[in-house]
Amino acid sequence: MSILSEEQILALARYFATQNTARAMSVLAASFAALPAALYLSWALPRWGLADMLPKLMSGIGNNPTMETALALWDLAEAVGPEVRAVFANQPVERVPKVLAESDAGRDFLARMKKFLKAHGHRAVREFDFSCPRWRDDPTFVYETVRNYLSHPPDQPTPRQHYERQVQQHEQAKADLQGRLRRRPLRRWLFRWLTRVVETRLPLREAPKFYALMGLAHIRDLYLEVGRRMVARGLLEKPDDFFFLSIPEIERIAQNELGKEWIREQIPLRRREFARHMRANPPLVVRSDGKPMVKPATGGEVLRGMPASSGTARGPARILLDPSDGALLHKGEILVAPFTDPGWTPLFLTAGALVMEIGGIMSHGAVVAREYGIPAVVGVKDATRRLREGELIEVDGGTGEVHRVATPRPPA
Repeated sequence: MSILSEEQILALARYFATQNTARAMSVLAASFAALPAALYLSWALPRWGLADMLPKLMSGIGNNPTMETALALWDLAEAVGPEVRAVFANQPVERVPKVLAESDAGRDFLARMKKFLKAHGHRAVREFDFSCPRWRDDPTFVYETVRNYLSHPPDQPTPRQHYERQVQQHEQAKADLQGRLRRRPLRRWLFRWLTRVVETRLPLREAPKFYALMGLAHIRDLYLEVGRRMVARGLLEKPDDFFFLSIPEIERIAQNELGKEWIREQIPLRRREFARHMRANPPLVVRSDGKPMVKPATGGEVLRGMPASSGTARGPARILLDPSDGALLHKGEILVAPFTDPGWTPLFLTAGALVMEIGGIMSHGAVVAREYGIPAVVGVKDATRRLREGELIEVDGGTGEVHRVATPRPPA
């Protein structure tokens, strides 16, 4: 890369971005066929007297690279021995790699971590934000997640076992339905066709993200190279300041139309604006004229949204606005988030259920929650503000309701 000029690097990044987006979108478009197939199954099965089969058919499908990333991270943690466990328990997470490098068991773990990051390190906490480091650049989140996984109760089924049970139930449900529809050949054919569409197309919902993010990580590396060169010339203080400039501004800087003083003034302003936007609560829907459609939040003890993954779960609410705080989520707690992207997925193995303010039945959170078999409700307006940290709630993924569980008052 050192032989390329900055203009050539930027041109190469633009080329990769164009190719990457087009290919990812074509795969994503192919996944959309799963939605009408799933909706028709949800309409038809109750009318055929088979409503109880729908949850099992919509989970345990497999071939989901986002889900496989989290399971691979779980497998990494599950293989940890006592010596490595002690390091995770007694050392600050930033010191864990250094301490592990001092023992044979630790070096073996680091080798397996390196293998994991080679396959999945292009992912990140906020994956579509170029300014956010990839896991391979800063694996702190990965180490914190491993530490969290190590606290899994030994007497409870592991996420891997739970997922394998979901797969078995999916296959058993298909076989049972084939038998129950044997006297209805048309319905049997329709069921087989719809199920095949869901099984082949629904995993494509996550596949383009996984592979597109490989390209994004490479593009980010190219941009950081330009940022490092600008730091060497005294124009930027840090390489990632580059992400707070637009490409036209970069071109004007290259032509000496924008000077060092302008850059040093703009970067802090834009970083503060970025932080302010990160704290904002986005509307559920924005109209074509750019104005948000605000639906008033309903009061009371029940919060209503859209059912996304069936089942019920009760536990304390854990409100997270950013997956980087995932170490705060403990086994069985209800994850309450504004939205989720693939960077949140490792947390699903710990959560008892999922509540999101934004999303539909084909959103990332809904798809992955069904695969793991955890209840999920999406589209719950202002959930992160209306629910209190630690309060006991019950999530019903079948009805789309989140109930506040009344706790008895202490005696006077």
